[in-house]
Amino acid sequence: MERFRMKLLIGTEKVFRRSGRFFSLAVILWIIMSITLTACFPKRGRAEPYSASFFAMDTYMTFTVYDDDAKAAKEALQQAQEEIEALEALWSVTDEDSDIYALNHSGGQPVTVRDETAGLLSFAVKMAQETDGALEPTLYPVLTAWGFTTEGNRIPAAEEIERLLECVGYDRVKVEGSHVTLEDGMMLDLGSVGKGYAGDRAEQILIERGINSALLDIGGNIQAVGARPDGSDWRAGRSQMAVTGNWDCAVLSGKEYSGHCRSPIKRSSLLGITSVILLVRTVSAMVISLIRRRDIP
Repeated sequence: MERFRMKLLIGTEKVFRRSGRFFSLAVILWIIMSITLTACFPKRGRAEPYSASFFAMDTYMTFTVYDDDAKAAKEALQQAQEEIEALEALWSVTDEDSDIYALNHSGGQPVTVRDETAGLLSFAVKMAQETDGALEPTLYPVLTAWGFTTEGNRIPAAEEIERLLECVGYDRVKVEGSHVTLEDGMMLDLGSVGKGYAGDRAEQILIERGINSALLDIGGNIQAVGARPDGSDWRAGRSQMAVTGNWDCAVLSGKEYSGHCRSPIKRSSLLGITSVILLVRTVSAMVISLIRRRDIP
């Protein structure tokens, strides 16, 4: 019996020794496999910038996304650009196939428009009401007279402007579902709200494609998506004005410009009814837009 116990003890000791060797061997093999797999499947690198520049909505746009997947980044940029171009086709004042062109040449008859057009137009009318007409979507006849939308830039006479103002009035735009009625002689231009909506749509597409950091330059309107690649706040400013933040927001800058008219008078792109006659004073504004796409029907 004693001899049997001795053999059992020696056998158990051998098993533990062998188990110890097996455990050590397993650890070594695990380390080798980890190194091999890391070499075959390296970790994703740091986010790199990828940009796309194009001309749309009568302005130059540059979209920059930050990602560690070049293919995914370029595909997201392409889809965002295509969305901008599709919206431009809906709201262009010169494209004969657009909803806005059809409305501007409807002769006072109802026009059936796409849902996005009806929603944006309703939003524009609402903003016109809240700003007491400072944002006026029916100002296009006056803009045309000044040459803002054509190459025939000039300074119209006060009498001409007064006559054209008779065709201006957001409260005379009727939106009933997808049916819109514009009085004969009136004309729409959704540029004041169209670029903001387009920026929101581009942002939504980028997020859906997995982009977590991007900066959209929409003709001077800067829209941030997420935080900067390193997680720090975005910083945007003009002159002595600056804002920081790591939230999704837009910085809309009303630009002063000259050279479009052979006159010492500078004109502002923020043109309202109260300033269409006397345009000596220049206007510059910076607005932080925290109104998201949910505010547009």
